[in-house]
Amino acid sequence: MPAGTVSLHGAFVLQHRDELCGLMRNTEELEKREHPLERLMAISDATDGLEVTTTGVHLAQRIGHALEAAYDGELKIHYNDEEYFVDVHWQRD
Repeated sequence: MPAGTVSLHGAFVLQHRDELCGLMRNTEELEKREHPLERLMAISDATDGLEVTTTGVHLAQRIGHALEAAYDGELKIHYNDEEYFVDVHWQRD
């Protein structure tokens, strides 16, 4: 079961898919230093972007902040109070 999802949407995502995947993989490597069990589970193509699942909330949150820092865009993070889960949405057109 994933503990985090990251949804990337917009024309920018479709045009820069490989670059964004590289940023997410690099972010995973940095996060593993502090939280060794945090991993990317999957990166999947979506209709207008990418869907990413992670094993932990820290990595999903860190990916969202890395995307915003590197490429601006609009970032929304929603924590589920009842479960150990975070839903991150990032968009740039």
